[in-house]
Amino acid sequence: MKILLDLQGAQTESRFRGIGRQAKALARALIESGGDHDFHLLLNRRLDHGLEEVLSDFARLVPSSNLHIFGVPGAVAERDSANLWRTNAAEIAREGVIAAINPDILHISSLFEGYVDDAVLSVGRLDVAHKTAVTLHDVIPVMDPERYLGESAVKRHWLRKAQFLKRADMLLAVSEYSKIAVDQWLQIDQRRVRVIGAGVDHSFKPASGIDASMLKRYGLDQPFLLYVGAVDPRKNVELILDAYAVLPEHIRQSRIIAFVGRLFEEEEGRLRIAAAKRGISRDRLRFCRHVSEDDLIALYGACDAFIFPSLLEGYGLPIAEAMACGAPVLAANATSLPEVMKNAEFLFDPRDSGDLARRLLKILTDDGFRASARAWGLARAGELRWSDVAARSIAAFEEIGGESAREPSRPPRRRLKMAFFSPLPGDKSGIADYSAELLPELARFYDIECIVRPETVVTDEWIKASFPIRDFDFFRRNSDDYDRIVYSIGNSQFHAEMLELQRQYPGVVILHDFFLSDLVDWMSHHGSGYDYFVRELYRSHGIPALVFERDFGRVRAVAEYPCSGLVFETAKGVLAHSEYIRDGALRYYGEVAAGKIAVVPHLRAKAHDLDRAAARRRLGVGEEDFLICSFGVLTPRKLSHQVLEAWIGSRTSKRAGATLVFVGEGAVPDYVQSLRSEAEASGLDIRITGFADHKLYRDYLAAADLAVQLRAETRGETSGTVLDCLAAGVPVIVNRHGPVTELPKDVVYMLDETVDPGDLARSIDELAGAPEMRLKRVERAAAYLEATHHPALIGERFFELIERAERKAPESLQQLLIREAAEISAPVKPDLDDLRRLSQVLAEESRRPTQRCLFYDVTVLAESDAKTGIQRVVRAILQQLIDASPEGYRIEPVRIDGRQLKYARGFLADKLGLPSLVCGDEPIKFDRGDIYLAMDWVPDRLPDTLSFMSDMRRAGVRIVIGVHDLLPFHLPQHFPDFMPEVMRRWFETALRIADQFVCVSASVADDVARFGAALHQGMQSISVDYIHNAADIAASLPSRGRPESADEMVEAMNKRPTFIMVGTVEPRKGHAQVLSAFDRLWRAGVDVGLVIVGKSGWMVEVLGNRLEQHPEKDGRLIWLNGISDEYLEEIYSSASALIAASEGEGFGLPLIEAARHGIPLIARDIPVFREVAGEHAFYFSGTGAADLADAITEWLELSEQDRAPQTRSMPFKTWRETSSDLLKRIFDNNHYRMINNAESAQGV
Repeated sequence: MKILLDLQGAQTESRFRGIGRQAKALARALIESGGDHDFHLLLNRRLDHGLEEVLSDFARLVPSSNLHIFGVPGAVAERDSANLWRTNAAEIAREGVIAAINPDILHISSLFEGYVDDAVLSVGRLDVAHKTAVTLHDVIPVMDPERYLGESAVKRHWLRKAQFLKRADMLLAVSEYSKIAVDQWLQIDQRRVRVIGAGVDHSFKPASGIDASMLKRYGLDQPFLLYVGAVDPRKNVELILDAYAVLPEHIRQSRIIAFVGRLFEEEEGRLRIAAAKRGISRDRLRFCRHVSEDDLIALYGACDAFIFPSLLEGYGLPIAEAMACGAPVLAANATSLPEVMKNAEFLFDPRDSGDLARRLLKILTDDGFRASARAWGLARAGELRWSDVAARSIAAFEEIGGESAREPSRPPRRRLKMAFFSPLPGDKSGIADYSAELLPELARFYDIECIVRPETVVTDEWIKASFPIRDFDFFRRNSDDYDRIVYSIGNSQFHAEMLELQRQYPGVVILHDFFLSDLVDWMSHHGSGYDYFVRELYRSHGIPALVFERDFGRVRAVAEYPCSGLVFETAKGVLAHSEYIRDGALRYYGEVAAGKIAVVPHLRAKAHDLDRAAARRRLGVGEEDFLICSFGVLTPRKLSHQVLEAWIGSRTSKRAGATLVFVGEGAVPDYVQSLRSEAEASGLDIRITGFADHKLYRDYLAAADLAVQLRAETRGETSGTVLDCLAAGVPVIVNRHGPVTELPKDVVYMLDETVDPGDLARSIDELAGAPEMRLKRVERAAAYLEATHHPALIGERFFELIERAERKAPESLQQLLIREAAEISAPVKPDLDDLRRLSQVLAEESRRPTQRCLFYDVTVLAESDAKTGIQRVVRAILQQLIDASPEGYRIEPVRIDGRQLKYARGFLADKLGLPSLVCGDEPIKFDRGDIYLAMDWVPDRLPDTLSFMSDMRRAGVRIVIGVHDLLPFHLPQHFPDFMPEVMRRWFETALRIADQFVCVSASVADDVARFGAALHQGMQSISVDYIHNAADIAASLPSRGRPESADEMVEAMNKRPTFIMVGTVEPRKGHAQVLSAFDRLWRAGVDVGLVIVGKSGWMVEVLGNRLEQHPEKDGRLIWLNGISDEYLEEIYSSASALIAASEGEGFGLPLIEAARHGIPLIARDIPVFREVAGEHAFYFSGTGAADLADAITEWLELSEQDRAPQTRSMPFKTWRETSSDLLKRIFDNNHYRMINNAESAQGV
């Protein structure tokens, strides 16, 4: 492999410290023992002080052709903010130089350089083919940020470098401790870390003698104790002074303390003051600031003891060097130092000066112990060989850069640039904190710019150091610059503008809450218009949701419906934290929407920076006290009252020192006040903190013994608080509700969904009394988080899923196809129609991410309700479909418009009394699995839609045609001359497009099968089924209104036996025969009334004139032309009997409507009436006036004797039952009849 070693760590100020020495030593060992690998060095021309030294050291090891020195465009040290542009530009330029060298492996010996020097070090500014390995020394600054990252410029520099560190392909840790620490503090997965250790350079060895002149030069005129290194607080050097101060007087008088290192005057001054406080005179201290390596080796060998009391070290190189030089070494038993010493006998407690004093005294006075320390040190140092470190390093290089891992050589590319929309710390949002954790992991794979609201002031230092912060307007102006767009969306106003931006600029959505209805409602009151909620409610959930909002109000609708359809409609992919959201998407939006979702767990690392004892001191909680917390906003949804009730009822609450704390503020003042009142009345120690900032929140996490996190009415959100508790080592009680149910049962304590306060009280008591049980759960939780929620794992998963969503998104494919089409070279350029048709073709290939649709044809109703029986059927079924939509489908009324179908939204809003929708009657968008159902009859329009309907059928839409009758085939004499031909064209069109016919009776179904067999030319089979109509007019979206004369009309009907006819007045209905029969009865002196209800139809001009000019008109003969359903109900209730004289019907809806009112039936004896009324009607035959007059006379006699057939026990259906039957026929695989070629051949 071609391995490029960046040795800037040996050029900067670090060359005077262990890091610089290690960098050169490892490089030398790699080159000397690297076998066939081709080693190159990369150096910084601007760091000229160290450049010549490195070139000289490696002149004999590396040929000049393998030495690469890059330039820097001026001062780039990050301590000066004026340099930042040059810093970033230099990083890109350096990575370009490296790409041109084209190594397989780049190794960076020290990444955290460039604050005070003009070092240029970065990882991943460009997307390159080579792999990068970085030596990891320590992460100490982030472990104590107040001390080491207090200055904003220092913090910015260090956090930028930490982000680069996360991008490295492999980290080479100098100790096991550093490997663990980088996971704990930077969440870098340990799978990407290899421990290589460190060695001791061969120049560090026992001296042949003591150089007195050298000692004199440093003022070391007495035997001395030695410390080498910096003197910042973590080095704990004052412990040496503490131990020295308690040594016997003669020891102190005979030995001095030498501090070796590049100390500032103020640091030296602080040590002198510290010594004086301990009674150590000034002449006992020596400060050796500038010590050469040769002198350092001599000092190690000459000292009486080397002491290293550091509290935090990544490795502890001075220990190894001192041991190699034969010094008796005492080291702190902390962090990485035991790994280096490997002998507890020479380790001391760094918090106990007495322990150090005892061991130091023994070394100084016990010759055997001192000899043992020297011997052990020399032996241990002999094991720390740089050749071994180099071998482990090369093994790591080969692991990431071998043949299987190597990409084909390619030029560098810029990294994919991401626009990341989210609230960020500074916004009062839990999602802001989540994004702050996620961003460093995503930034391993993308160059990210954070897009925030103009009012957001970002407070997170890592984000400010690592990512440009942009506002929405900047994004709009520069949207084409981004390769990836990610929206982090939740159910609060912080995400308002994101919803509309997502519509314009589709991207991948991290959906934190499945319910977005609170957000949508907020938007409707803050700039988007009050109808915005209605529009999105309809978009997401269709007509039933609008009806619900109309009937129950906005607040109930917000609670009932998620209103998140826009996300699934426009997102390229949706990343969710739980299966709960996928299940919700399937339920509300269908399988295409659910298919867009990938589930990725919340990221959460085990908390390592919580100090329980310190937190309890700050909170005033005793060490033996029992503290139980409930975190989050206090609302009924969080079941805060149940928590309070359970605590009051528990035994634990009566213990001394037992406290319940609600850590959070209340969203509803009255609710919080009721909690406070109940808590105060209990006399127990119960507190409500109000708003808890990050520091207070973490204090309670650190201090708590137990947490209770309950939930009701989940909005699909994942509880980050539950994970926070697990990460902090706090056992958690939850209830079985929402996404929390997906947590392993041995990690949390799971109660039933409906929480009984008594059960919760018993659980609290059980856990409070069993600390061992709590500890076991905490241990299991830690293992679970490590395996499932580790930030590095989650970051990788996000990257994989974002890229998968981009590849799979129809929008991405469409954009590619459009770009390709735009580059087509042809003699004739495309016109607007070409482009429109291409766009239409591309759009047709994408699935609609909503529920499947049941398109219900209301063409006639949408134009003008003819108030016929067919219209009552159409209205009734529409109402029932709205009230009880089939599972997985949304109902969309549609109408024929020219040669296509359009939504009938205007009709819908008017008919149902709904808010007028902003979305208009646009052409429908159909998809595989949809259903088109036409119970309306539009004989003159359907043939025009043949092409459109055929496209629908080919796309996988099931076409279901309702048939009320085929009477023009049976009774052509009763229809206009053109009607049989119109019927034939309609029926032949239906046969070409239909998958199924649903008829209103078995008689009609038999006709459809018979005539269909004769006319069907297609290859597909068509199923034929039937249902029966229903009688409850009130359930049919009835028309309203009654005339002023209605009461007089009813009174007139009640004066005498009054017979009614209901239905359109047309020849086949038998009105002429009935009128003639009543004329005979009236002439015979029979006092009966006839009320004809129905509008005038075709071919009844003569009959109409006869009715209008009849002498009994408005007396015993009344014609009600086109009345409302409301008025019809009154007419039914006042009638003595219904006469159904039709010579042909598809069903006979008035029969069952009359039967529902208990009205007797006088019906012509035809099969369909027998099918509908059975034995419950009085039947007549014949077409003459006398035939019917005699039948009515006979019926009157039977009625007088109470022997006439009654309808009270006549079975009939409700429209709900009929609609249910209809859906069963549509979805059932068993059918009444089939129309197919075999049946045609048999002449069925």
